[in-house]
Amino acid sequence: ALNNPASAAELADALLKSQDPIVFPTVRDTLARVADAAATRTIADVFHNDAHEGWQQSNLMEALLRVNSPDAIPALREIVMEDVDSSLRSQAAIALGRIGTQEAIQTLLDAIGQSQSAALNQVYIESLGAVNNKESLTDLAGLLSQNTNESIRYAAASALGNIPNETSANILRNAFASETSQMVKQTIESSLNKLTPANSSQTN
Repeated sequence: ALNNPASAAELADALLKSQDPIVFPTVRDTLARVADAAATRTIADVFHNDAHEGWQQSNLMEALLRVNSPDAIPALREIVMEDVDSSLRSQAAIALGRIGTQEAIQTLLDAIGQSQSAALNQVYIESLGAVNNKESLTDLAGLLSQNTNESIRYAAASALGNIPNETSANILRNAFASETSQMVKQTIESSLNKLTPANSSQTN
């Protein structure tokens, strides 16, 4: 029942002390549920300053990737764009993909444009492709039809396959005709088949 973000420091501290398989998942999930921007920064700060054992770091990283409030996006953006630890950046990116708002999508796009790491870019693209938020349909449609980066179009096509409605299917069908990348075309077909599994995608 706990819902106060101000409890983040105590919850994060508890993740430094417990390996109990009954206790720590509850603490971890509670921390992720209450986390706003300040609480998300607390998770990162405790990770850097106090988590000296691998299991402590793992507990905190698992809490971070489960953060699901749009209020946490400013802190998740800071982590994705600036943190020195690539593992934390990856977990924050996964959280952003799950949140899936326009702000979260833009953060992932900014991260893709900034990162020099192929491994991190792959995580960012996969996180973008995991977006499952019907409120983001317009943004994803724009990425699929207008973005010049093949990997981003691929991610947008993949994400649209996670949003089961006729609008998603129409966006994918409309994009197929003008798409020049075979990889993206295959992803469009796969997404259409997910949305309409009983029918052919009719894209050929």
